[in-house]
Amino acid sequence: MKSLAYNFNRAFPALASTEFFGGCTISEPLNYGTDKFQELQIQGIDGFLFPHDLSSKASSFAKKCRGKSCLYCDCDGIMLIERSGKKYLVVCELKSSFDSDEIAHAKDQLVGSYIKMVGILSTLQNFNRDEYEVRGVIASFEPSDEAIDALTKCEGDPKKRFTLRLANDKKYMMPSIKCQKSFSPFDVRDFEIFYVPVPNRSITHTIDLPSLLGI
Repeated sequence: MKSLAYNFNRAFPALASTEFFGGCTISEPLNYGTDKFQELQIQGIDGFLFPHDLSSKASSFAKKCRGKSCLYCDCDGIMLIERSGKKYLVVCELKSSFDSDEIAHAKDQLVGSYIKMVGILSTLQNFNRDEYEVRGVIASFEPSDEAIDALTKCEGDPKKRFTLRLANDKKYMMPSIKCQKSFSPFDVRDFEIFYVPVPNRSITHTIDLPSLLGI
């Protein structure tokens, strides 16, 4: 994993990753100075964190080519981590609202950023996609009881059904067969998304990433 990150930094120095030890911070700079969710503090892991704007910079090519809309979507954080001999590409998105439209959009932000990141890494000599599992993390202010109740009454809506599953189970697995259909012609493998509810509308929140992901 280190050699991959180092090669990335050599190839794309203006967007170089930063090695971290013990943890890092995923942030949404546009929310600074407001009462919106601003930072997810990651603990319990070493790895490499890529710049916040990497995904958005990669979107310009897709827009010029009129690519699929998911490629216009950008997440707040991308990192490479390794645990117990396994390698992971982790994509993260922060939301202030647990609205079904926002949470469904967060899913597309994670997948779109993953597709673009894999495309970039695939240009490097030592990247083997089969060595990496993908994990997505969505963190938002904890939903109210009223919001959950409203979701239970609209389970016929796919966005609301997805949002409710995240709220109840704190994770959602999108199997590769479903991803291949939904995001065709892109090759999206098994994609598991984990949900972090942030209590008390705290603008910062800390998680132990290995515990969250079960790795």
